[in-house]
Amino acid sequence: MPTDIFLKFHHYFKSKHRIAISRLFFIAILATFIFGRNGLEMHMVLLAEILFLFGVLLVGIGVLGRAWSLSYIAGMKNKSLVTKGPYSLCRHPLYLFSFAGCMGVGLCTETLTVPLLILIGFAIYYPLAIKKEEFKMASRFSDDYEIYAASVPCFMPNFRTFQDDEIRTINSNAFLRGLTSLIYFIALIGVFELIESMRSAGLLLSLYTIY
Repeated sequence: MPTDIFLKFHHYFKSKHRIAISRLFFIAILATFIFGRNGLEMHMVLLAEILFLFGVLLVGIGVLGRAWSLSYIAGMKNKSLVTKGPYSLCRHPLYLFSFAGCMGVGLCTETLTVPLLILIGFAIYYPLAIKKEEFKMASRFSDDYEIYAASVPCFMPNFRTFQDDEIRTINSNAFLRGLTSLIYFIALIGVFELIESMRSAGLLLSLYTIY
C-alpha cells in the first residue's frame, strides 16, 4: 500500500475509532443472537454442545494467551521492542489470542452464524489495525524492527522461532490493568447463556432462525 494512502488509514483508525467500531460490531452480533432462535440447539443438540465445549476451550486459550502476552508488553509498549516469549512466536500475539477468545465466545452461542460473523469482522478490520501497528513500530524501531519482522511471522505462530528469558521483570500495575479486560471474555459467555435462557422462557421474541 503506498505510504500516503496508508497514512490516511493510519489517521482514521485511531484507538477511539477502533473502540467505537468494535462496540458497534458487538451490538450487531448481540442483536443477531437476541432475535434469532437457535436452529442447531433445536435440531442438532449434540453438535451444539460440542461447539460450546470447543468454545470454552478457545476462550481459555485466549484468556491465558493474552495474560501471557501482557506479562511481556504491559508498560513496555512503545518503549522497547519486545521479541521474547509470545512475541517470538508471532509479532501480534495479543491480536492472535484476542481472535481465539472472540471465536470461542462466538462458539459458546452454540451456533455457527455468530462465530462466522466474528471471523468476517476480524478479516475485514484487523489487517488494517495490524498495518497501523506495523507502521508505528517500524517508524519507532527502524532497523531492529525490520530484522525482527524478517524472522518472526506476523500473525500465525511459528514455534520454531520461540525464545525466552529465564527471568523477567513485570510492570505489575500495567499488567493488572491489562488483566481486567480478560473478564469480558468470560462474562460474555454468561451473557449469551442468559439470553438463551430468556428465550427458552418465552421472554424474547424470535424473528428468524440462525444456525
